[in-house]
Amino acid sequence: MKVFIIGSGNVAYHMLRAIWKTDNEVVGLYSRNEREAKNCARGNKVDLFDDLSAIPASADLYLVCVNDDAISEIVSSLPSEIKESKIVAHTSGSQAIDVLEGVTQAGVFYPVQTFTKGRKMTYDDIPFCINSNSELVENKLSNLADAISRNVNLITDEQRKNIHLSAVMMNNFVNHLIYKSEEFLEKSNLPTELIQPLLKQTIAKHAKLGSLEAQTGPAVRNDKATIKAHLALLPNKFDKALYKAISASITETHKE
Repeated sequence: MKVFIIGSGNVAYHMLRAIWKTDNEVVGLYSRNEREAKNCARGNKVDLFDDLSAIPASADLYLVCVNDDAISEIVSSLPSEIKESKIVAHTSGSQAIDVLEGVTQAGVFYPVQTFTKGRKMTYDDIPFCINSNSELVENKLSNLADAISRNVNLITDEQRKNIHLSAVMMNNFVNHLIYKSEEFLEKSNLPTELIQPLLKQTIAKHAKLGSLEAQTGPAVRNDKATIKAHLALLPNKFDKALYKAISASITETHKE
């Protein structure tokens, strides 16, 4: 397939590189930001565009890799020929396929992974979640995903929303908790390296035991004295509320 990427952020950066590693071809990239477009395409020969109306209709797939709230605007500005005769798919985990209004061959090409521009990574184990408005589009997107990864899933819009919610809780929320724990150590004039072995062991235990069996700590034991002492150490109402909410959830989950 000939693929045209719309966007120049983290997802666009990695989708370009993932596709280039296959027998498929990235033929162009659109971004309103010329510097970001050049950075995104760095190391790959790709035609760059900063005007949506000037995008050629020569690709097979137009992959929309932009923020959720920009998808509708981008799609509405695409040339009619592309919307009527080409496959247009977005990479969002939370937006329904219906956001591709006016597209005849619409699909979703959602990689369940966190991406950071410039960071080297492998793509063959990334789960790709595919859905579309026709069997033809489903097959085309599945074939592209199969060329990138060995983990391809055909799902519904509703299933994808639940996957995205799970991903946010597991990735974004956990990452924020790591930040908060490091912040607390720094404010106490302690090195953040102190908790790195614990973090590695937490991940290793999860892989071996699963999250339910691996859970330890005062909330599992419903150790109210320790929980009260921890709350007294926390500096503001937001941190206290976070600690209380997660502790209550752990206690409720393990009370039996």
